[in-house]
Amino acid sequence: MVRRLIAAALQPLRDRLAMMVGRGVLAALEADGGLMRAGIKGIDDEVLGERDYVLDYGISTRPHPGAEALMLFLAGLRSNGVVVRLYDRRYTISLEYGEVAIHDDKGQKVHLTRTGIAVTSPLDITVASAKTLRLAGERVHIHATKYLDVDCNGHGWCWASLGASYTVTNYVIGEVSSATVAVSPAEVPHGD
Repeated sequence: MVRRLIAAALQPLRDRLAMMVGRGVLAALEADGGLMRAGIKGIDDEVLGERDYVLDYGISTRPHPGAEALMLFLAGLRSNGVVVRLYDRRYTISLEYGEVAIHDDKGQKVHLTRTGIAVTSPLDITVASAKTLRLAGERVHIHATKYLDVDCNGHGWCWASLGASYTVTNYVIGEVSSATVAVSPAEVPHGD
């Protein structure tokens, strides 16, 4: 009898604890001032409405609808929930133990591998600085398959690959470029 009374008294607490963590599916994600608001559909089509999506400092993400959501419900109340993680299996990449990567659905990736850092993208990559931009290393490779342009405040040159030969054009913006010269440089072997 006492056990039944204790069990009955603890049942609301057990129910609240069971409702503190939940999963769902992202329906929409919108910026609302400094917050991200996530529209989440819960298990069995439970509509959980818009919830704050809690992001880490310095990291912002905006997954596609259909991503899986992990939510915490304060005091076990479904009306008081926040989204703490959004995960999308459709765009998962394979990593070795200890590796870290930032990636998206387009195949762009910054990958901290076991042997170095690889930045890859099927799209353009821009690195810009209002001050100094430095590439430093024991050996620095710059490799272009079609064109290599160097410009310093409107003065520069362009190497263009024409199959078996190359052309080099020197220029100053606003002036007629210098003569284009065909060159056939020897292939210089380069390391990895």
